[in-house]
This record gives sequence, structure tokens and C-alpha cells, in this order.
Amino acid sequence: ALAAAAAAAAAAAATPAPPHFVQSYRPHPGDVVDLRLAEFVNRAENGACKALFCRLSEGSYLFGTLRASLRLHPRTERLEALFEGDWVPIEDFVRCSESSQAMHVQRARGAL
Repeated sequence: ALAAAAAAAAAAAATPAPPHFVQSYRPHPGDVVDLRLAEFVNRAENGACKALFCRLSEGSYLFGTLRASLRLHPRTERLEALFEGDWVPIEDFVRCSESSQAMHVQRARGAL
């Protein structure tokens, strides 16, 4: 029984993880904006944009090749991005920016 359990564990370790076990975005410790971003991109419906966000510093990110400023709305605490001079919900930013980052989104979807 012990040998069978060891063999099963070895087989499981050698088997690639199913697509829904793709590594999650891990927030920078102590950064509440990054924590909210992690909550957003780690949702299944936002998985394609996960690989496009790269934290540069507190509130400053790359989204593919675009620089993005993120914040929590002062009253609602919702995650927002600066887009064309206005603070917009992160969902709107991603939707509006996806077309300019289409090649990167395609690569991210292919990796899922």
C-alpha cells in the first residue's frame, strides 16, 4: 500500500497541472492596491489579463506594454486605473486596453 501511494504521488507530480491550476498572481506584501489587483486578475473570467500586469512600484504597473496607474477609489475602495486622464473601474480599463494589447492577450490565453 505504501509503494502504491508513493507511485501515485510520483505520477501526480509528473502530470502537468490542469489549466485551471495556473499559478495565481501574488500581491506584494502590504500593498492594498496590489492585493485588490490580485483579487481581480485571479478570478477565472479575468485570467487572460493576469499575465499582462506587472507591478513596477506602489500604484504603478505595466499592462502589457502600457504604463498604468492604479488606485483604490477614495470613497468606494474600488480598484481604478488612470485611462486617458480619468480614473475608471479596472474592468473598463482592461476592456478598453485589450485591443492595443491584443497580441499579449492572445499569448496569455494560449498559456492558460
